[in-house]
Amino acid sequence: MSGYSTVCSKKMCHQLDENVKKKLTRISNESEILGKMIELSDFAIFTGGMGCSGSTGPQPGLTESHKTTVKKSWANFLKKGDLTDLGMPMFIKLFEEAPEVKPLFKFVDTRNCNENTKLRNHVKGVFEVVGVAVDTIDDLTKLSSIVVDLGSRHFHYGTRKEHLPVVGKCLIHALSEGLGDEFTEDTKNAWLSFYNWLGGCFAKGVSTESRKK
Repeated sequence: MSGYSTVCSKKMCHQLDENVKKKLTRISNESEILGKMIELSDFAIFTGGMGCSGSTGPQPGLTESHKTTVKKSWANFLKKGDLTDLGMPMFIKLFEEAPEVKPLFKFVDTRNCNENTKLRNHVKGVFEVVGVAVDTIDDLTKLSSIVVDLGSRHFHYGTRKEHLPVVGKCLIHALSEGLGDEFTEDTKNAWLSFYNWLGGCFAKGVSTESRKK
């Protein structure tokens, strides 16, 4: 089984466009690093909550306007500099806000995060997957399948639903730092709505897997 097939089903893999598929393939091949993530992993950046119905129709709290704002602000975020440097504030903030998660990052010297090569690779992978989520925001059925599966897998890495709020808060911090004055209240609300939907999907995967114990 390929590394990519660990991220989604064969049918889902076929549906994803080649650009997204290549990103997920490369990221999933870094499983040793990603396996230590506490988020969306790939996606565990969420605040958790409502959403993830699997429906193609309107989702509670996540509007078309929110989707447009998320896509536009993410495109602007990417223009601000190196993706790893832009993402690093998320993890620095995370270790400050939730020091109890540090054991999940045994490969990190949290006293010198910016110089830690493994952490920098991890940060890059996380933010590339955030990009995949944004790229797929107009197909929530596809995206929900991917994120539910990620939640199921990351239950075995130690991820729990209670981790999601603080990770979401720290991602918001990184976006705010990167976008500066462009990170308006409307932009923040759009991202929070998106995270809330994603978090519902991720939590669904975690819960489903936990019930198998």
